[in-house]
Amino acid sequence: PERPEAWREAARLMRERELWSAAAENAKQGLMHVEDPTLRQEWALALIGEGKLDEAILQLEAYLRVRSEDEDTKKILANVLVGRAYSRLQAGRSHAEVLRIVDQALALNPNEHKAHLVLGRIAREQRRFADAVEHLETAHRLMPEVEDARTLLADSLRDLGMEHYLKNEDVAAGDAWLRFRAVAPPSVDTDGVDVLVQALWRRHEQRGVDRLQQQDHAGALAEFRRCELLDSDTRAISWPYALALRHELAPEPEPENLAKLEELAREAVAWQQEHAADSGQQTCLLLETLTRRGEAGAAAELARRWLAAEPGDAEPPVVAAIRRYADG
Repeated sequence: PERPEAWREAARLMRERELWSAAAENAKQGLMHVEDPTLRQEWALALIGEGKLDEAILQLEAYLRVRSEDEDTKKILANVLVGRAYSRLQAGRSHAEVLRIVDQALALNPNEHKAHLVLGRIAREQRRFADAVEHLETAHRLMPEVEDARTLLADSLRDLGMEHYLKNEDVAAGDAWLRFRAVAPPSVDTDGVDVLVQALWRRHEQRGVDRLQQQDHAGALAEFRRCELLDSDTRAISWPYALALRHELAPEPEPENLAKLEELAREAVAWQQEHAADSGQQTCLLLETLTRRGEAGAAAELARRWLAAEPGDAEPPVVAAIRRYADG
């Protein structure tokens, strides 16, 4: 009975079979015969399995007083301490008390992942949403399987977006809500954020139109691009977006910018036609863009089809311009 390795091995075998109570009893019986730090370690691990965190902490602390160089056990104790901190936070204990426990854990293991979950939740409860998001993003990245980290992150992003929105910080609000949409689990209702994103979209749209009228093409383009980021369906803003992009193109534009301009011009033409409105100006821009992309033949064919439709409400200068494209 004075051989600690026998008791330790018996405790370990029981623990590996998840027979926590039997494992704890073997370690405890061994300690009654001989003081051995490894038996305290086994007892602590069994207690963790039983969910008896406070007792486990006492045994791990006793073990580390003898084996202070054991980094693996420090990590175990740090993890258990953070588990205790989170339990006490859920039970409504004071933030100061919980933070003291987290500080103890981080002193043992500065890389304890769950500490970010506790710190993020405290920041959220204190309505420090930016700090909460920072901690919870880290927690979610390090522990993607932990549902609390994902849910708390989504909730904090939603509230951070609202905080920015009420301050008219629209770009920051949009960024927070887009990230919310990306991480929100199915259990989190997204309808309210969807409504707010649409309101934000309308703000950017109106500013884009206003800046276009003021000949601030760069500013208008930035606003329409924010609209597209919030909602990839650009049909409703395709015409003003195309005009802003056209004015901002370099003399020798990048191919992807011309491709985007063509896409917007086609959407603008389709939008006008769907609403039984004159599509002459939109078609002119599309023809110009096709020609700049080296597709003069396609531009001529499109121009002839447009003229064949005999648009009676088209402006004569626009018809003349399109006829020139049709004639090559």
